[in-house]
Amino acid sequence: MLKSETKIAVKLIILSVFIHMWSPGFQFLSNQFTYYRFLRDAGLPYEPPTKNKSLPDPDKELRDEVQKKTAHFVPLLNIALLIPGIMSSFIISSLSDHYGRRVAMGVLCIGLTSNAIISSFVILLELNINFLILACLMCGQISVCFADITKIPSEEEQVLVNSKNRQASLERRRLLYLGVYDGICVLSSAGAVTVTGVLIDHYGFVATCLVLLSLCALSIGILWCLPETQLINVQVHSPPVVGDNLGADVSPCIDVNHNDVQFLSNDQLESNNSWLSKLTSMFFLVRDANVTTIFVIVVLFLTTLTTYGEGQYTFLYLMGPPFNWSVDQYGYYSGISNALLGLQSFLLIVLTIRWMKVVKQHRPSESTHEPLLTNQSVSSYDSVHEVDSVEFTSNGSTINPVVQNQVLRARRRTIKYALLGMFSIVVSKLLMGIAYLLSYPGHNILILVSLIICTFRSAVVPVLKSFVSSIYTSKLQSRLFSVIAVSEYLGLLTGMATLPFIYAASVSYCSGTVFIVSSGLALIAFVLLLYVSRYTKGEIRRINLN
Repeated sequence: MLKSETKIAVKLIILSVFIHMWSPGFQFLSNQFTYYRFLRDAGLPYEPPTKNKSLPDPDKELRDEVQKKTAHFVPLLNIALLIPGIMSSFIISSLSDHYGRRVAMGVLCIGLTSNAIISSFVILLELNINFLILACLMCGQISVCFADITKIPSEEEQVLVNSKNRQASLERRRLLYLGVYDGICVLSSAGAVTVTGVLIDHYGFVATCLVLLSLCALSIGILWCLPETQLINVQVHSPPVVGDNLGADVSPCIDVNHNDVQFLSNDQLESNNSWLSKLTSMFFLVRDANVTTIFVIVVLFLTTLTTYGEGQYTFLYLMGPPFNWSVDQYGYYSGISNALLGLQSFLLIVLTIRWMKVVKQHRPSESTHEPLLTNQSVSSYDSVHEVDSVEFTSNGSTINPVVQNQVLRARRRTIKYALLGMFSIVVSKLLMGIAYLLSYPGHNILILVSLIICTFRSAVVPVLKSFVSSIYTSKLQSRLFSVIAVSEYLGLLTGMATLPFIYAASVSYCSGTVFIVSSGLALIAFVLLLYVSRYTKGEIRRINLN
């Protein structure tokens, strides 16, 4: 019999799979329909030339102009989708906290469905394509499912401060849920893009739009099968006497349903809904962060900038000369790319969860009830991926150097995987940028080689998040991931606002320029990661000398 939290996770994942089957499909359909309308207005066929692809295209200049117009318009769709999306994420997260997940997911589906309906009217009735911008403005944000699923491990049991092993176990389970969710959603998007490309190529835009609308209606029906969030009533209790392990900024609370003691920070108790307080705490965290944390956040910004928004100009690059791919060929390419990334995510999660297994540590003295590590989330058991960056416990005693050495070595191992992933981004972007210089079929071979190399990039973002998360205590995780989310959002917005226009400006004389620029930015991130790895190695050497 499955646990209740497992049932919730399965139902959330099924709903997310259906949403990711039609929502990315509509985005792919809108981009392709925009390109089709601009080609039709210019008197050019949507299908690629069937002649020998090694021969020059007589309509190249006209196609370049169409690609410029498309490259200028598609980013507007993505920015219109992104800007209200970040605001709706805050609103829907608040709805989930106060009214339950079914209401939050319902509001989310309303936004996604409105986008699908307006896009369908534009395609079916041949309306002005500027209405696609309105459709994107009304759309919600799928990442809210990601935020909601993090509540699963805490619904069934509450974590006691004297049960550190249970908390470490819950952290691993949370990572397992999120990893499986992320991988399945990526695989669903891969299948959706591939099938959408094939449907457009064989049956046209109208039939494809009707198929996606039917999937949209099916996902709305599944929403009513989603169980409601278990509401937890928490009230402040008079502070009891607690040990020296707890900081001054932690206050105890009582769960009246479970009679369990919970410890919440004073910031959460006093100003949980204050945006100014949240922004201030995020600012102080960045101000007081060490150089390693700053470099990791910059790397996340650059990674998001160069990779997350590449689809809005990659399809123009591959469907234009000299490649002249058809829409189903690009659909297969995008689907295979996403599928490989999803499989890599599954593998990475398995490895990371194995690293996070808690290890029993032998204490030098049973009379001194002092944890070997200072992280509030471990006590009698110590997780090598959840430790503080400080080197002293709360009562001033130093950390066991053997354990600290083990922790730093585990961190350096994660950085090595991130270095491999970042190097793959540098090489794959460079190969994409120079592929257009080769003749048929050499340029297609280089594109496929770039595709295979780029699959290793799936290790970069989750590994870096795990690395920087291990530096901070559980009390600071919320603020830390808020800072990470802001950096990723700014990176995505910057990439969408700049890279497509670089492609549009250079498509006539050097269509691969945007990929070469992305490769250069990824190289900067690679150098920063080298410094982080060297810094961690120096810390290990310093501990060994001591």
